[in-house]
Amino acid sequence: MKITAGTWGVGIAIMGLVIHLYWGDIYIRLPRVGELAWNTTGLHMNRIQPGSPVPKEFRE
Repeated sequence: MKITAGTWGVGIAIMGLVIHLYWGDIYIRLPRVGELAWNTTGLHMNRIQPGSPVPKEFRE
């Protein structure tokens, strides 16, 4: 489990599940499912390919 807190928001990572809540932004990454981001530019969704690694900034 990795918890981060900064000036603009908080983030949590638990075994591949990543949730970031920042001022005006929400980012959620579900393992083997996809990524969802909502911010001022709109709602964005991406599928995660099976076997793709978790980016190093989200690893525990």
